[in-house]
Amino acid sequence: MKRKDLILTVLAVLIGAALLGREYPVAGKVVIVTAMIFYLLVDVTRFISTARRLGKTRGTARARVVMWTVLLAITLMAAFGGKVSYFLLLVLLAVDYILTERQLQNKV
Repeated sequence: MKRKDLILTVLAVLIGAALLGREYPVAGKVVIVTAMIFYLLVDVTRFISTARRLGKTRGTARARVVMWTVLLAITLMAAFGGKVSYFLLLVLLAVDYILTERQLQNKV
């Protein structure tokens, strides 16, 4: 699965889970936490390699490390605290999509 497709899939699941959470709050939170854990696990190797050489990386890579850390914090807050910030999740995934799009355009 390409990175852009992964981000769009997680966004679709996030929107569906937000709608599901209106009627069934626990089910909505479970779906969101599961989707975010899947997204973070797919990206964990890139995060670790970038975090290890953080002093030598560019701005885009540093932004991805910060976004990954914030997404992890939001996921843990949703899993253990029960509070989900849908807006912040949407904004972070949208920024990740824009950064991915810019990175793909620069490679061409």
